[in-house]
Amino acid sequence: MSPNPTLRQTATLAITLLLALLLVTAVSLTLAHGGGSPAWYFTDNLDATGPSDEITEMEQALLDRLNGAATSIDAAIYDFNRNSVRDALLDAHGRGVTVRVVTDDDARNHSTYSLYYDALEAAGIPVIDDQRPGSLMHNKFFVIDEEILWTGSANLTNRGFTVNHNNSLVFTSTLLAEIYGLEFQQMFDGSFSNAKSATLTTTLDYNGRPLQVYFSPQDNAIDALIDEVAIAEESIHFSIFFFTSADLANAMIERQQAGVTIEGVWDLLGAASPFSQDESLCAAGIPIKIEDYFGFMHNKFMVIDAHGPNPRLITGSMNWTGAGNNSNDENSLILHDGATAVAYYDAFRVLYDTLSDDRLCDYTVEQPYQVWLPLIVTPPGSPPPPDPIDGDNVVCQETGQTQLCAWVSNGTPPRFSTVTVYGRLLTSGSGQAGQVMETSWHYLTTTSHCDGLTGSDGVAHCSRSIGGATVGFQVNIEVEIEGQTVTTWFVPE
Repeated sequence: MSPNPTLRQTATLAITLLLALLLVTAVSLTLAHGGGSPAWYFTDNLDATGPSDEITEMEQALLDRLNGAATSIDAAIYDFNRNSVRDALLDAHGRGVTVRVVTDDDARNHSTYSLYYDALEAAGIPVIDDQRPGSLMHNKFFVIDEEILWTGSANLTNRGFTVNHNNSLVFTSTLLAEIYGLEFQQMFDGSFSNAKSATLTTTLDYNGRPLQVYFSPQDNAIDALIDEVAIAEESIHFSIFFFTSADLANAMIERQQAGVTIEGVWDLLGAASPFSQDESLCAAGIPIKIEDYFGFMHNKFMVIDAHGPNPRLITGSMNWTGAGNNSNDENSLILHDGATAVAYYDAFRVLYDTLSDDRLCDYTVEQPYQVWLPLIVTPPGSPPPPDPIDGDNVVCQETGQTQLCAWVSNGTPPRFSTVTVYGRLLTSGSGQAGQVMETSWHYLTTTSHCDGLTGSDGVAHCSRSIGGATVGFQVNIEVEIEGQTVTTWFVPE
């Protein structure tokens, strides 16, 4: 029996309508994620207790793009020990994709990361480092097929994806990829830091949304941040690792005094910097929470007027510091887009609200030997120092009849513990009392201090919390008494 033509036509029409409905639904779902907005990713590490090999959502998003690369991958990266990313770059190179890498010299030669860079070079992938000990190539961006840009705060490490708190954005734009590609090419050709030329195009249109791009140090990104803060109308919410710019802090205080709501989440280690601006903001009445998570608060983002008439997001690799603005190779973006701003505001709320109120800063309480840094300066004689022979990492230097020794209470302290550094000055074998000991603690790109005073035995000491210092990263402590200096150290475990 032949099919009924009318039924066949009806069925065909129904299928056509169904396909159209499915297409409309698919488009609607796409637009619900922000339409022309970039894709955004946040690490989900609030419950982390250590690094994991499990592939994260952010990591998988990057791998998908690397695995889909057809012609080229230009990678400007810093710390690097994630197997999945190494393998994806090697696989791309193996299938004929042109892969190029620029990095920082300290990261390139670091014992934790050098094996990963070596693997790329052994396969024929060029790796160019900045060869500038005084500054960092601190970017974390990829330009893929001259069309896709990946950028943000996440280093390509086990901790970067599974322990620390980071964000990443993915843009599809040949113009934006070209701008980042030109920055990459300068570094690949050997021009880093202040040797680079200024960016010719800093403002562009991204799917109808204004987008500003700034590279450090040539574009003076911190001034752009200050300009945005200065015109905030309703709110500012930020999550930051290191923030030492007094000008940016003053701009926030001025807006707070004008009635703008401001809240911030600060990394514990970043707040321990003697130049950190958390104290000045807190003293002005701005609620700041100092995190106590297992991982670093490694974000560098700010959301301005998230629910206002001109919502915008500031993010990138740059900490808000002098080094980040004036010497490091960094990238910063300011995106005027409501959907993205709200997504980052929501991410901020999770970070801020998860922290208890006892993490709020309070500088109204007088503490004679302790401030919020946290930094403890202990008066001589309490507690008594241990026998120097029993200390860890004892280093001594003799000049004539004078001997200066330095050591630490624990050479392999656990994270979030307190380390005490000791200095002993002897002249002709006798202790020299009443001498000031100054110490400088060097960790990554930061230096902090604590001081002590020698007792009758010639020993001075001071203590400080090491916060969430990275496991395996050596912290060097310069100890100076009476013009003599020795260096001891510890390595968090």
